[in-house]
Amino acid sequence: MNLTIGYDYAKALFQNASIDGYNYGSKLDTSIDVEGFVRFFLKLTYDFEEGKIMRQYSSQNNGTLSVNDLKNFLINVQKFENIDNNVAASIINEISVKLGTYQIEKRTNLLGPFGFRTLLRSRWGNIMKCEHKNIFQNMDEPLTHYFINSSHNTYLIGSQVKGEATVEGYINAIRKGARLLELDVFDGTHGEPCIRHGGTLISSIYLKDALMAIRNYAFRYTPYPLILTIENHCSLEQQRIMAKNFVEILGNSIYLAPKNKPLIQLPSPNQLKYKYLLRGKVRSITYKRYANNKYDEDDEVAGSVLLIDPELSKLISLFQVKLSNNLRDDIEKHPANCSVSISETKVRKLMEITESFTAYSAKHFVKSYPKGLRQNSSNFCPMQSWIFGIQSVSLNMQTNGKDMDVNSGLFRINGNCGYILKPSILIEGLDLPRVANTIQVIMNLSVISGEYLPKPFSKEGEIIDPYVMVEILGIPADCNKFQTKVIDNNGFQPVWKDSFKIELRCPEIAMLRLCVKDYDAVSTDDFIGEFSIPVNSIRQGYSLVNLFTGCDRISNSPAAILIHVDFIDINVERTHL
Repeated sequence: MNLTIGYDYAKALFQNASIDGYNYGSKLDTSIDVEGFVRFFLKLTYDFEEGKIMRQYSSQNNGTLSVNDLKNFLINVQKFENIDNNVAASIINEISVKLGTYQIEKRTNLLGPFGFRTLLRSRWGNIMKCEHKNIFQNMDEPLTHYFINSSHNTYLIGSQVKGEATVEGYINAIRKGARLLELDVFDGTHGEPCIRHGGTLISSIYLKDALMAIRNYAFRYTPYPLILTIENHCSLEQQRIMAKNFVEILGNSIYLAPKNKPLIQLPSPNQLKYKYLLRGKVRSITYKRYANNKYDEDDEVAGSVLLIDPELSKLISLFQVKLSNNLRDDIEKHPANCSVSISETKVRKLMEITESFTAYSAKHFVKSYPKGLRQNSSNFCPMQSWIFGIQSVSLNMQTNGKDMDVNSGLFRINGNCGYILKPSILIEGLDLPRVANTIQVIMNLSVISGEYLPKPFSKEGEIIDPYVMVEILGIPADCNKFQTKVIDNNGFQPVWKDSFKIELRCPEIAMLRLCVKDYDAVSTDDFIGEFSIPVNSIRQGYSLVNLFTGCDRISNSPAAILIHVDFIDINVERTHL
């Protein structure tokens, strides 16, 4: 149980659980039944910090919550709306029925300590605002107004230099919410185009097999459009076969841009429901590297000479272009349905450029991707791209870690549909780091306690020494880290009770990441679990935050931390520096 506990205390709890529900006579039985074990476990796991919270808002002498107490707690502390005594009474009754099965608390119109802990483990203690769990954003804006969950080298399930290409890569990415997938297409054997990783020994798969897998899963979890980025390395002959594969397998679901009518803006996610958008090159182009081009780092199109088959070009609705040295000209001259790609290296340099790149990304589709040196399929922080309005940050979804955690945290809201509406500042094309120069919100965050924190895989025999890392990701001025104290030898119910004052200049794009680690004085601290969420999606009050644990980010883990959050709005008018 990841806890050091005294024998006498455990024995007393055991005996108490035995006689609570049943009378065994003058001599205590040495064993308990299933219901007795449940009582034993619940009493062993009773959280005294939760009990203190409950008593703080109780009007009863015994510290329980009446119907009116619960109503006031949900409205004034948890910030829920439309709560009356009838709603509060129904909540107490529902919890009472649930706990009555194990004879933990008598069924009354009062909420006891075990009922309160059940309350915090329900929607009433969820850190995410209730309305943000489902689709709550306007889905009628142009596609360029959204961040889009995107996958890099989707066909890979391992590193960039060894392993294999597989249709499972596409299926897994779609399951994780990806709405942009990559297809690296080469001439294959038997006249069939194949997908593989160029310049490596990674095995290949036929394009048609990948497309059939994509078709089977594309709209299983969300109806919103799926973008397929084509990196075309095929001969003209196999390009014709490629076009035929797309038409035969995806058919009328492929979105085709209007003919002889330039688009003013891209369609919206609602207009593109159940549609595929193909993204790629559309005509015969020679791409050259320009050493003096401050934007040029596009490995996806640079340095290649390629003829594009007309039938394939007709299917492409997002055609790739390159940025020139004059961003203002590009903003005016590039069509609405063009798209550029830039590597993470150039993304990091955008802060140094005098022109506002967000003015370009407000009108045009931009994709960023990991630099080529990441042979181990590692990732880069998506926030570096988001603050410049870049819609598609393509990540190696097969590689878990902090960067994927942050990405998953953003796209977890809005029904996990793969599309998140950008902040209005970015939609307007303004530069976040320059506009967001005054404190808008103060977030007061208290990390109170934890429960059921697992041992890291590498230390199965040891009791952990946990601490919580609190991190804010956003514009550079908002980025910050805080850390709780370390609790020795207690992963079962550690108590921190540490508070932090967090000042935010741009809460619209800020992300909160809570990461629990196991302190080690002689080696790297081990990862235990994490949870990431947009600041604007956090509900005020007390929350029991369930963690994604282990290397695989297990989502159904009982591991959790208890926190309290409140916000103070400063409401200082912003000025564009």
